Amino acid sequence: LFCALAVILVLVSYFIPFLVILVFFIPVPMVVLGKRQGLKVSIISSLAATILTALFLGPISAISFGALMLFVGCSLGFAYYKNISPIKKVIVGVVGFSVLLIAVVFSYQFIMGVNFTDYLFQTLEASTKEVMSFYQTSNLLDAGQLTTVQESMDKCIYTMKLVVPSAFLLMPVMFSMVNVFIC
Repeated sequence: LFCALAVILVLVSYFIPFLVILVFFIPVPMVVLGKRQGLKVSIISSLAATILTALFLGPISAISFGALMLFVGCSLGFAYYKNISPIKKVIVGVVGFSVLLIAVVFSYQFIMGVNFTDYLFQTLEASTKEVMSFYQTSNLLDAGQLTTVQESMDKCIYTMKLVVPSAFLLMPVMFSMVNVFIC
């Protein structure tokens, strides 16, 4: 039942754009299962959920969601099973999500040969160019407004380059705290 619930959360957060916030809740079924049944059952369930997810989304997406369930869900489930203090549960969740984040970045770097942050910013810059070309061809804005929009987008990309390292440091803490407060 918890395996199916995890798969449903993955599919809903993947296919319905405005429900992407449900990504925070994907580990919750594994946490509850780990709390009730222990680490072994939650690991088996997260592997089964990963296989089921692969049937719908393909192996690459399934592995990333499965790693989320495995590292974060099972580690927090084990922490709840051992009934440790809430601060230690947050720390366990931070460590689990940090391992996941590092694994994702290194998989991009070493397996796919792509620098993760460079790829992220290249995608942003390409999107900016496409938006600007749309504005230029649609004649919705005059030349002064186009210059203002371009400067604004450039400032946003510059700000994002400054914020990304902080976001990578804060994401595990935020993700872990959300999951600890929910469970």
